[in-house]
Order: sequence, then structure tokens, then C-alpha cells
Amino acid sequence: MKRLDEIKARAEAATEGPWAVSEDSESSRAWFTRPFPEFKGKDGRPVHLSITHAETEFIAHAREDIPWLLAEVDRLQAQVDAVRAALANHPKACDLYDKDEAVTCGWKRAVMDVEQALGEDYE
Repeated sequence: MKRLDEIKARAEAATEGPWAVSEDSESSRAWFTRPFPEFKGKDGRPVHLSITHAETEFIAHAREDIPWLLAEVDRLQAQVDAVRAALANHPKACDLYDKDEAVTCGWKRAVMDVEQALGEDYE
């Protein structure tokens, strides 16, 4: 998954949070800040410094990355739901056969249904 690897790399390269947005009500501008506990201002509170290139890359890609990640979560959840639905239609604990019979209780059909739910080809 090349796209996911790219998103992970941007997230790992960015500075750990928490991050904040500072707003200037007079100019209607906002800017990104992050505290540096090791640098204290005159009032003893952490100084907020500008962002790194890695952070600008992370922020710049967020508008495309977040919807892509949400779509991927939806796709994976749909697969999980399809697998659960396929398995729910199968008998539990070999209800169809005596437990001493050498019967596989429809395992091949179950496997095929799960593969189909996952969108895989099966024979």
C-alpha cells in the first residue's frame, strides 16, 4: 500500500503534538504553533516556535490524506461486515450432521463465502 506508507512517513516525520492554532482576530489569520517546553518565555510559559518543513508537508497533504484514510476504513469495514454476514449463514458446530460422522460441516462453502466477501477469486 504505497499511499498508506507515504501517509505514515509524513506522520512519523512531523513533530509530536499537541499542536495548536493561534488566531489573530484583527487580521483574520491563523497560524500553526507548537510548544517547546525547553524554551520558556518571560512569564514562564513555553515559547511557541514556527513549524518545520516536515510539518508543512503533513498539513498540506491532510486535505487529501484524511478523506482517503476514511474511505479505506469504510472499505475495510464493509469487508468485515460481509465476512460476518457470510459466516452468520452457516450452521453452528455441525448442526447438520452427527458429530461422529467424518463430515467437514461445509468448510469449503464457508471458505468460498469468506473469500467472496473479501472480493477474492475462488475455485
